[in-house]
Amino acid sequence: PAQTWTVTEPLLPVSISLSSLVNISCYGLNNGSVQLSASGGTPGYQVVYQTTSPVGPVFNPAGVEINLSGGNYPNINNLYPGVYSLSVTDANGCQASSPFTIIEPPAFTASVSANTILCNPGTTGQITITTPPGSYPVTYNMTGPSPSNPTGTYSGNITTSPYTINNLAGGTYAIQLQYNNGLCSQSLSTTIIQPANPLVATPTITNILCAGQNTGSICINVTGGSAPYGYSWSNAATTNCITSLAPGTYNLIVTDNNACTINASYTISGPASPLTSSHNS
Repeated sequence: PAQTWTVTEPLLPVSISLSSLVNISCYGLNNGSVQLSASGGTPGYQVVYQTTSPVGPVFNPAGVEINLSGGNYPNINNLYPGVYSLSVTDANGCQASSPFTIIEPPAFTASVSANTILCNPGTTGQITITTPPGSYPVTYNMTGPSPSNPTGTYSGNITTSPYTINNLAGGTYAIQLQYNNGLCSQSLSTTIIQPANPLVATPTITNILCAGQNTGSICINVTGGSAPYGYSWSNAATTNCITSLAPGTYNLIVTDNNACTINASYTISGPASPLTSSHNS
């Protein structure tokens, strides 16, 4: 007797589509992801993927049942940058493949520099931040000494490079940069050098004891600023001590090694008239 065989095939071939591809948010991370949808073939899919450039290991997560009418595989997460080959194999060994690419942004390599403040007090400090092209918008939050800012905090948007922050006091500043819409950050620090203490002139004054004598003297001890120090007196002297002085006022300008100056005036006093005596005969 004649025999009859029936050959069947799936109504639809295996097909896949990729969507919701998320690239790496910050250089050096592995937070890429992709959504996979499959349909057709025979339910019972196995997903296999690997990077082909650069060549990486094969990932073979546990298969999940996707209805014949189509469905979504759970997001494929924690992807590194690269070109991927993804294959879906159904229960009968039928296969469909699709490539996709996860892109990593370039390294964000900002740098910072600071000037030197020559005098104390002074708030002429500057911090300059250099950011790579194409990285805007970049925001900064900075903390540091408070003399030029009551809170010691500074923040703003960096829209050009190099970007300079002015009118700062000496000291160390910590800077936090955020880019890629706040998803990525870089920490920097820099120090504005400034003399630790202001110029101070402390005098030792010797007044005149007897009228008609030029025995006054003024000696100055200078601290702070940057040594060595220069002295310019109103009597044309250029040393820290001036002697053989008559009564009067003497003006002084002290200049340190950074050309910072202080002005002072000192007075030598003495008897207005000489000592006299009288006697009756």
